[in-house]
Amino acid sequence: MLNPEITVKRLPTKTFNALGKLGQAPHTERALMQGGLIIERATKQNITTQGLIDTGKMRSSVAALVEEWNKVVVAVRVYYAFFHEFGTRFLPARPFLRPALDENREDVARAVANYFADQLRKLR
Repeated sequence: MLNPEITVKRLPTKTFNALGKLGQAPHTERALMQGGLIIERATKQNITTQGLIDTGKMRSSVAALVEEWNKVVVAVRVYYAFFHEFGTRFLPARPFLRPALDENREDVARAVANYFADQLRKLR
């Protein structure tokens, strides 16, 4: 099955060093998930806005998932999502996943940074 995915990967090493007291894995997962949920919501909104809803199965299959402690993937888990995103010879491309990332990149970075800032404040 083809699944379009966008991955938010790793924070810079110097960020990890500064946040060493927090313990990297659980906090990194939670921080990245904050960003992944923004992309998940935007993807679902794009599917709705573009009228790509017939049964609602594609929209409900969108999910942000922790794949590793430093990796969150936003996936659309129906095979035909690929055809809508990239188009075919007979179907024009109607991207919904890539625009969700492109339009929310700053919000994702802000959400991840805010999570870590909140955690650091709790340590004081």
